[in-house]
Amino acid sequence: MRKIILSSSLILIIIVVFSLTYFGSALLQEENTMQILFSISKLHLTSTDAVLVEGQDTNHTFVSKTKDDIEKIIVEKLSEDKWSYKEQMGSAYIFTKGDDTKTISTRLFTKHYFLWEIPTQ
Repeated sequence: MRKIILSSSLILIIIVVFSLTYFGSALLQEENTMQILFSISKLHLTSTDAVLVEGQDTNHTFVSKTKDDIEKIIVEKLSEDKWSYKEQMGSAYIFTKGDDTKTISTRLFTKHYFLWEIPTQ
């Protein structure tokens, strides 16, 4: 019994150390870090390019891997709702639909993941 508890504790410590090393200071830079980490887990467990981060009210926040073409992922996602890609301005992507305009902001979460937001309005 003691060996099982010791082994479990050691495995838990290794997981925590690995997580802190892998994500580093990113764990403290967002308000909803746990939801983002769950979404990153979903990203690895599914074959999708982007996963919606749960718990957002004002914007739909997605997470994607940095090794993927973020522009292509965003354009494909917005094209599903008939938005047309117009241009990129810095880390923002501009889309139009008729007279409406949407600005999709992106930011680096860690060196492995991007967060990008679609305004709900």
